[in-house]
Amino acid sequence: MYNLVTINYKSNYKLEPALYTQAVNAELRHAGLKVHLVKADMVMRTSLTNTQGHNGKNGCDQCIGSGTQGNWLPNTINAPLRDETSWERDVPYGYTFLGRKGHAPLKDFEDFKITEQMPVDPMHSLFLGLTANMIDKFIVDGNCVKKENIQNILSEVNDLFVSCNVPKEVQRDCREIDSKWKSNEYKIFILGLGAQVANIYFKYGYEKLGQLFARFTFILRGLLLPNQWYEMFKVCNNVENMIEQHYISIHQLLGDKGCTPNLHAFTHIPHWREQYRLHEISCEPGERYYGENKRAYEERNYHTGYQLHYNRLMNQGGHFCRKRFSYSPPNSNVQRDNSILVDRQMKLVQ
Repeated sequence: MYNLVTINYKSNYKLEPALYTQAVNAELRHAGLKVHLVKADMVMRTSLTNTQGHNGKNGCDQCIGSGTQGNWLPNTINAPLRDETSWERDVPYGYTFLGRKGHAPLKDFEDFKITEQMPVDPMHSLFLGLTANMIDKFIVDGNCVKKENIQNILSEVNDLFVSCNVPKEVQRDCREIDSKWKSNEYKIFILGLGAQVANIYFKYGYEKLGQLFARFTFILRGLLLPNQWYEMFKVCNNVENMIEQHYISIHQLLGDKGCTPNLHAFTHIPHWREQYRLHEISCEPGERYYGENKRAYEERNYHTGYQLHYNRLMNQGGHFCRKRFSYSPPNSNVQRDNSILVDRQMKLVQ
């Protein structure tokens, strides 16, 4: 029996994904492991699937919509989804087929199906992408807001966020908006304060902006519900229709340039939510794990609670690797082990 693992890929422009995917695949087979899911941001996904990229024509790895130069207009919302045969078709060198430029390195993994095992990443698309863009365009830059109101709205929203009492379990302090936020801060902002931000816009008479933030917050809160509550949420609300309304509103307010690849990726989230909770397909656990290891290495703080172990890998420098309490030898009857991580050099770390 195979143990199933989830792999988080970190972006690195200087490396050839095909070579390292083959190396990782060899190590997985040797350890009796099989890939369950692959998580990656948009830049890394382009390399792993060998596609045009999110700024090119047919650059979405979920559907065959024709976004060009980073503008994914509303007519791409209901584009046909890709099927696995489209990833297996040969593409001659120098040509493209539905955005593909050739063999996808991920197909080197044993029995790996891109359409079923490479979900959209909520962390990068919804929070570091879409939420961040809404804050930059509407709150910081003041698009669709009169000049005399921009600073007042920014100040009120900023004070609201900085004074937010965050549970210690979140492990993140709320900094001012002009700081370089982490994904958790964007998540706190839109999930915790999105409705209050909407009320601020309503107070100043900007009804469309208020509706935009209120709708987006409502959709995200629904998507993050436990499975049984999400089923009830779907009965009461048409999730796809609400996302389409949000998409059209962004287009009306910001024009073609507001239709970003992350906004397009938002339309594919409900498809994956039918199969997984959002935290299961998010890069956030892997990014947090990588951050813990990096911080422990830099501070020489060996936190036994996380079972951090120092590995001297001479060809790639020192790495700290956490082995979970549930870790078992490859020949045991284990369904999953999320402790497998691919580091910046895209080499397997156990």
